[in-house]
Amino acid sequence: MISLRFLWTDVNEMVLGLKFRGYYAIIFMVWVLSRTPCFYKMIILDYFSWHYSKAITGIMVLMADYANAIWHRFLVVQHLKTLFAPWHRRQPSEFSKGDDFSTRVLDALADFYIRLLAALMRTIIILSGLIFEIIVFAGFVLILIAWILWPVLLVYSVVHGANLLL
Repeated sequence: MISLRFLWTDVNEMVLGLKFRGYYAIIFMVWVLSRTPCFYKMIILDYFSWHYSKAITGIMVLMADYANAIWHRFLVVQHLKTLFAPWHRRQPSEFSKGDDFSTRVLDALADFYIRLLAALMRTIIILSGLIFEIIVFAGFVLILIAWILWPVLLVYSVVHGANLLL
């Protein structure tokens, strides 16, 4: 097996008396490797190794990043902590001018009503965040299934296409 590091240093320094840099070095390295009999086998094995290990891990990390972003976008934990707090910390009792019993009762009822409305709004926000989480999770599951089945679908398409041509 040819050592890629050895070949890369050869290509970058001097091959056949010529100095190769950048893209020319890469093109020359691929040309030299394609002359070896195990080159295509190495590419196929490396591709499947990447496809079923690193890429799937990358998809899972990407899914976690999206889930984390949605979780923070909808502030689910913050809304759960302050579920029955007044909306934007406004309470009608702060603006009241009366000190008699009936004014205090009406202010307490208004405060309770404002807290119920705030809880309803926060519940709607929490539920919509959870719905988006479920949608993103389902989307990534479909992407992952498609990613796993893609090579099989490719081979099937090539074989089926070749049969149609023959």
